[in-house]
Amino acid sequence: MQGIAGGWKLAGVYTYEVGAPLAWGNVIYNGGDLSYNARGVSHAFNTTLFNTVSSQQLVDNIRTFPLYFSNVRADSLNYLDSSLAKDFGLGKEGRKLQLRFEAFNTLNRCQFSGPNLSPTSLTFATITAQANSPRTLQSGLRFVF
Repeated sequence: MQGIAGGWKLAGVYTYEVGAPLAWGNVIYNGGDLSYNARGVSHAFNTTLFNTVSSQQLVDNIRTFPLYFSNVRADSLNYLDSSLAKDFGLGKEGRKLQLRFEAFNTLNRCQFSGPNLSPTSLTFATITAQANSPRTLQSGLRFVF
């Protein structure tokens, strides 16, 4: 029983990174609270604070609206990778067989990309893509001699 149930090694790597700042284009912002939500897929921020009329967009002007805000960022990376492994001895001379199971993005957390920041677009303030990969599982068998 010890040969099958004992000796397993569990390992994990946890990664957390804050999201990248959103790069605003040349937009007309009327001021106010954006009510930003990095995971608000259908409505990430308050679009009524921006001028969305195509004919009124600026072409040549002195920019006063900042390109980045430190508190308005894309969704953060929150990732756990894990592995489970066991070595089975095969006689003498250090020969062994290693059985390994690995899971990348073990908790299958979706990291959303940034929202569309073009005020004249129909998808303004919507998040339309995933920035990471879904859970991936793999297993392996290795012979060491």
